[in-house]
Parts: sequence; C-alpha cells; structure tokens
Amino acid sequence: MAGVPVVRLPLGRDQPVNARRVVELGLGRSLSPDSTPTELRAAIDEALADRAIRRRTQQLAETMRGYRGAAGAAEALERLVDAGA
Repeated sequence: MAGVPVVRLPLGRDQPVNARRVVELGLGRSLSPDSTPTELRAAIDEALADRAIRRRTQQLAETMRGYRGAAGAAEALERLVDAGA
C-alpha cells in the first residue's frame, strides 16, 4: 500500500512462493535468509534505485487504494449475497 519496493528474505511455508512472485511482478528483490547484512543492504539499495520497480510498486499501491480496504470488501460481499451467490 505504501508503493515502495520490497526485499524479501523468505523463511518457510508460503514465503518462498510470495517472494518469487514479488520478483516476477517486478516489485522488488528476494534473497536467501542467510544473506549477509552487506548483501541485504545492496539489495535494498538496488531495489530503491530501480525506476521500473518503483513505478510498478506505485502502480500497485494505486490499484490497491482503489479497492477501498475493508469497506470495499464488505460492499463486494454484500453485492454477492444480494445476487444470490
């Protein structure tokens, strides 16, 4: 929602899949959980400096704001109930 790049250090469960998707969508970087602080700092610097990543994260944030959070979700559910879904 903040429109900033993401650097992921996936530990387990669904985190590796989510981290891979962040990279596929061009929203940030993913590193091994055992990365060094120097590697982490470099990935953060690269993600922040990458204009394409910044543009994509800002576009995603704008799209997400359009959903209007919990109020938008409640309205969508009410429409489904009213439609008999």
